[in-house]
Amino acid sequence: MNNRIRISIVVVTALTWLVAALIFGLPTTLVDAARPFIAAMTVASATFVAYDHFLWRLPLIRRFVAGTPDLLGVWRGEIHTTWTDPETGKRKDPIRGFVQIDQSASKFCMRVFTEESRSKTVAFSFADDQGVFRLAVVYENQPDIHLREKKSAFHQGSASFHVRGYRPAMFKGEYWTERKNVGTITVSERRRGEIDSYEQGVKLYDS
Repeated sequence: MNNRIRISIVVVTALTWLVAALIFGLPTTLVDAARPFIAAMTVASATFVAYDHFLWRLPLIRRFVAGTPDLLGVWRGEIHTTWTDPETGKRKDPIRGFVQIDQSASKFCMRVFTEESRSKTVAFSFADDQGVFRLAVVYENQPDIHLREKKSAFHQGSASFHVRGYRPAMFKGEYWTERKNVGTITVSERRRGEIDSYEQGVKLYDS
């Protein structure tokens, strides 16, 4: 949670307490003192839940309070890798897949689905450089079970994306893995919806 969000919560809580105190009257007993406090905490909690899930996506709030781009949705992904197939000795053709991004004001998860594997974010961070954001992620990749022994083992990696603007049409980044291969990934063509497999992504984009 960034400092702007913390300050906003404190301001909402304080203003609600003040308004509640004026409505209920200045407290003279413990019960009277609790009423504006309970009202303030209730309003602040409801405001935070609404902000975390919905309000942060509003343009002005996203820019001046959340300070992060809106990447929520399903995207096409294209991966160019330096990995060499041990069976053929050749570098793989570009890998096409789909990217599911689940995002709120406080949480972020990127899942990448290809025909041969799936990846998910285990840690992330955003850094803002005058409207160009750097998204850094650490991820785990889980190949299909029939590929793990001969072709691709379970592994971890990191990726760094540069995202221009608060609601981009596409973004691109570089990744590297503990298998010592690197590559690029381009994310574009956002769609509404949710997927949990490569096949679901194909179905969504074919519809």
